[in-house]
Amino acid sequence: TTVPELPLRSPFSLRSALYYGLLFIALEVLGEAGRRALGAWGLYVVSLVGGLVSSASAVASAGSLGAHGMASWTLAGNAALVASLASISVNAVIVGRVARVPALVRATLGMVLVLVLTGCAVLAGQRLVAQWLHDRAGHVVSAAARELQLHRSIPVDFGRDVRIAL
Repeated sequence: TTVPELPLRSPFSLRSALYYGLLFIALEVLGEAGRRALGAWGLYVVSLVGGLVSSASAVASAGSLGAHGMASWTLAGNAALVASLASISVNAVIVGRVARVPALVRATLGMVLVLVLTGCAVLAGQRLVAQWLHDRAGHVVSAAARELQLHRSIPVDFGRDVRIAL
């Protein structure tokens, strides 16, 4: 059987550069708008959709938001992971449509499933560890405040707004 050829163009053309530049700007604007409107989920949705179109632009956009302080590094990293997982899924569909070898399609889909599940496990595990660290830091700060109040009779109130940055 013959494998159909994919119509590939040079990625170094001016047209391609302008396309990906505009896509990057659009994803960055939409990512920030989504984050402001829906919090982390807004950026995740934009990264998911961006990853379906161009994972490089979506990852660069998430990194840029993190670098400019518009999103935390954790949120930016997670958004980049979501974009990459979306891109991997698109690549699996392309392999399935182009390569008409059932064993290759099954192997590709199996690898994609493993990667997506691993990515989801990383996101869930990171969330659990962050919560544990936040709770642990809260206990340490509370204990330190009690010590100061007991030994020095100084009123100390850290309140419930004590946060740690991850």
